Amino acid sequence: MEEGHANKYAIWVITPGGIRLAREIIMALDAVDLYLSGGMGDAGIPCFRFESLRAKLTECFNQYCGHIFIMATGIVVRIIAPLVKDKTVDPAVVVLDDKGNHCISLLSGHLGGANALARQICRIVGAEPVITTATDVNDLPSVDLIAREFGLAIENSEAIKNVNMAFLEQRAIRILDPYGLFQGALAAITPGQPPAGFRIDNFTALSVPPEARRRSHSTPYSDFSFWPCEIIYLETCTRDEPMIYVGDEIREFPRACLVLRPRILVAGIGCNRGTIKEEIEACLHDVFCKHQLSPKSLCALATIDIKKDEGGLVELAEAMGIPILFYSSDELKSVKGVETPSSLVKKYTGVESVCEGAALLGAKTCQLLVPKEVAKNVTVAVARTVSM
Repeated sequence: MEEGHANKYAIWVITPGGIRLAREIIMALDAVDLYLSGGMGDAGIPCFRFESLRAKLTECFNQYCGHIFIMATGIVVRIIAPLVKDKTVDPAVVVLDDKGNHCISLLSGHLGGANALARQICRIVGAEPVITTATDVNDLPSVDLIAREFGLAIENSEAIKNVNMAFLEQRAIRILDPYGLFQGALAAITPGQPPAGFRIDNFTALSVPPEARRRSHSTPYSDFSFWPCEIIYLETCTRDEPMIYVGDEIREFPRACLVLRPRILVAGIGCNRGTIKEEIEACLHDVFCKHQLSPKSLCALATIDIKKDEGGLVELAEAMGIPILFYSSDELKSVKGVETPSSLVKKYTGVESVCEGAALLGAKTCQLLVPKEVAKNVTVAVARTVSM
């Protein structure tokens, strides 16, 4: 039996009564590892043994997506306290009493899924869930759950409380959402109206000062003439006003603004044979910094299919946890929107553009966000999968 997995739960038991409850849970849930105190008798099911709960939990706390403790809450609080980092990375932690009366969602109720896990366990063993997150007890959605459900990466988790508090107080929230992604998420939850209990300002767009509008076309939001919404400047936003920005730009936001990153950017990559991962990564990083784009919004790399065995590129995609999209020369030849064709590239690959063509194909668009940028052995272009 292999120990620990990111998609598994761990159940921790130190009493005979806990074994009975653990059996019921394991029969109902997939992918669960049982950890049993070394001094206890045979559990009758496969399990891992521990002599020190603290030592064993410290070793594998982050190897599981969630932990189910069947014991007193005080024990759990003292043991997990040094292991807690941030709500965006901590696993779910729930506590079930030895008699199966109550199951407490203790840690990572929203993003970690502890609230949902506690309710699921209660359905299995007939316990009462104890949920204390304010949005849940008031039957309101939470912005962190909405973000997770719709694949929006949270950049500054400390701002979640500002938005959720505004939900609770039924205050208007300014949404800077140029692509309507968050608006679409809300519409999916309650079609035709905002979720009950709070209201949201009409969708307003993020803007930059007038002098910045004269930048090249590769700069996002360089032309506002067709925006069907109010244009506001960040300078007009108060420091503590509850706000949500949903987009890929890196900017200075007010402290209370929750920044959500949608996965909407595709980076087309061209490279010389044998280019190492670190060199490709450095070029990609420089391009994103130069154009003030968030790497959290990158959804894929894209290139020509003759690069399927390019070690550095494959390693980079694996390290970033995103796919590589490979396109044939025929596909790249047919793409529209290439801005910097190259006869030299055509000589070696048979197409006039690898990075730009691949970015456009990957994003299913005919307009580049960032035309080809050239480093020693690497070229990078960027396209966005959504448009105004």
